[in-house]
Amino acid sequence: MRLYRGLRTPYRPELVNTSAPFPAGTNFTDCPYTAVRYASARRGVVLVLEIPPDAALPVTEELWFDGGVRRLMVWGRFDPYIVRIVPAKELRAQLRKKGDARLKAWLLAKYIDDLLRCDATTAVPAATAEVAEDQSPRARRGGSGRRSRRGPLSTVTVTSSGQIVPWLAAVGPLAYNPEEPPEDDYYFQYNWVLPGVFAEHSNLRRHHYFGAYSKEQVRQLFSFWRDARNGRVRRVACRLGSITEDAVTAPLAVYGPLPGWWGPEFLLLQHGSYQLVLVEDQPLLETGEVLLYRGLQNAKKFRFFRPGTLDTDGRHTWRCYLDVQAHVLSDATISFNSIHDRTARCETGHIRDHSWMTDALARQRGLDIEGSGFARALWESAHQSFSLAHWVAERKFGPHHVVCRTPLANIRLTTFFAGEHEVRVIDPGQVALVAAHGCRAD
Repeated sequence: MRLYRGLRTPYRPELVNTSAPFPAGTNFTDCPYTAVRYASARRGVVLVLEIPPDAALPVTEELWFDGGVRRLMVWGRFDPYIVRIVPAKELRAQLRKKGDARLKAWLLAKYIDDLLRCDATTAVPAATAEVAEDQSPRARRGGSGRRSRRGPLSTVTVTSSGQIVPWLAAVGPLAYNPEEPPEDDYYFQYNWVLPGVFAEHSNLRRHHYFGAYSKEQVRQLFSFWRDARNGRVRRVACRLGSITEDAVTAPLAVYGPLPGWWGPEFLLLQHGSYQLVLVEDQPLLETGEVLLYRGLQNAKKFRFFRPGTLDTDGRHTWRCYLDVQAHVLSDATISFNSIHDRTARCETGHIRDHSWMTDALARQRGLDIEGSGFARALWESAHQSFSLAHWVAERKFGPHHVVCRTPLANIRLTTFFAGEHEVRVIDPGQVALVAAHGCRAD
C-alpha cells in the first residue's frame, strides 16, 4: 500500500503524536496529486509511505467527500515506512502540462515510482555494511555519488526488517558507511544533510562538517574517511539495534585501532555522533563490551538504580520507557537531538543542546517522570552520564570513581565536541560494577 501526505512545512517526526496506549491517527491519501495540493507552500513536502501487507500498523479508510480519492488514517508511528520525502515544488514541476486531476495523479504516481526505483538501485544496503564484490560503491550510487541539492534526505534508521542501523539512514544517500563511503565530502556537511540538529540561531549557510564549528576540528574524521575510501579501515564491531516488546538495543559501529596523539584509538559511530577513545581504556571492546567510568569527586558512595523483578505496573512503565527509546532511535535527527538534550557547553551552543526534549516524549507516552516511583528512578538512572575515558573519571571528576561494564549495544554516545567522552545507557539493569576506587557501590 502506497500512501501520500502533503505538508506545508518540512517534516518534523518529533511532532507526530504517538502516545501510548492510544496512538493518534494521521491522515494520508492514495492520490499524489491531492497530497501536492495540500503541500501548497514554498517549503512544502510530500511524504511517501510504503506499507507492506504484513505490517503491524493499523490503517483505516475514513469518510471523505472527494470522488475517486480515498482518505486513509494511519494509526501510530509511521516513520519506519517512509520511503521518500519529495519537495512539493519538484512534483509541481511535473504538472505544467494541462490535464484533468486523474491524469495529473497518474503523472505524479509514475514520477514517484521512478524516484523509488532509482533509490532501490542506488541505495546502500545498510543492514550488512558490506561491499559487493562485483560493483563499486561509486557505481551503486550512480555517477559521482553527489546528491541533488533539492529537498531533504531521509534520516529514518529502521530497515524493512525492523533492525536499526548505526548510520544516518537505513536507505538512500545518507546510508553511507565506512565499507561504502561517499565519494563527496558534501555528505559530511551536517548543515545540509542533517539541518534539524542545529539550533535556530545557527547559520546553516556555514559549513558544519560532522556538526563541528570548523573543518579543522574534525581532521581525524576526515583522515578516517579518506582511509575508508582507500579500503584501509578495519571494522572491530557493528551492532544493529533491535526493538522488541521487552527490550531495545542501540546500533553501534566500531573501527580501529587508529593512530592517536596519546596512543591507538577506537572510533565509535552512532547516528552521526562520533567518539575517539584510547584502546587501553576499552580492553573489552572487541569482545562486545565497554567499560564505563564515572567520577564521584570525594563522595564515599556510588548509588545506581538497577530494576529488579517487575510487577504488572512496573512492566507497563518499562514498556512506556522502551517506547521512548525506540522512537528516538528510529531517526538519526531525533537520535542526535535526544542524546544531546542535556548537554550545555560552549562547544555545543550551535546544536539543539539543553532542550530536554526526551522529557516531553516521555510524558507523551505516559511515563510519570515527575513522580516518586519506579518511572522516575528509571528515567534518572538512564540519564546518568558515564565516560568511555578513564582520565575523565579519575582526574576531571575524581579522584573517587567507579568502573562498570555493559554490552556494546546498551550505550548511547554523544559526539566528540560534547566533551568528556560522554555516554548513557539504555537498560540500567545491564550495568555491572567492575571496580570502585575510594568509594563503595550501593
